Amino acid sequence: TSDTEPEGVTPLLVAAPQSGVLSELHARPGQTVPAGAPLFALVNSETVWIRVPVYVGELGGLDRSRPGAVTGLADSAGSPERMAKPVAAPPSADANAASVDLFYELSNSDSALRPGQKVSITLALKGSENALVVPWAAILHDVYGGTWVYVNTAPHVFVRQRVEVRHV
Repeated sequence: TSDTEPEGVTPLLVAAPQSGVLSELHARPGQTVPAGAPLFALVNSETVWIRVPVYVGELGGLDRSRPGAVTGLADSAGSPERMAKPVAAPPSADANAASVDLFYELSNSDSALRPGQKVSITLALKGSENALVVPWAAILHDVYGGTWVYVNTAPHVFVRQRVEVRHV
């Protein structure tokens, strides 16, 4: 042993488990670390995971086996979507927000997404049913919180009709 190494400590060479860019360094060369402590963090941007916090009250209505449609927050309506497949991940939640986290994996070989970037994801609901679908801008709110739409019943004739908004 050398003068800088404590008695009974053997240096250990650690190889990165995958290729990537070193994003965090938790230990320095020659530093003694406890067992199980993280040494470093790597970022591999070829495949990204998207963390989706979901309100626990809506979790049962989601079809978690189907992919999610990912778009950028600044993308306009009709922009191409990228499909992200659901992945199993260690459970995580936020008790203050009453939400649990779902994770989706997305190929990022074009490096269009960066770690930490915020995106929009549309998730599928369970089952299928016929329902009226209108743009959110067509929904009117009265002073009592009621929701209404105007329906075109004849040429140049519109009638206000109450609706119940199930999902936005």
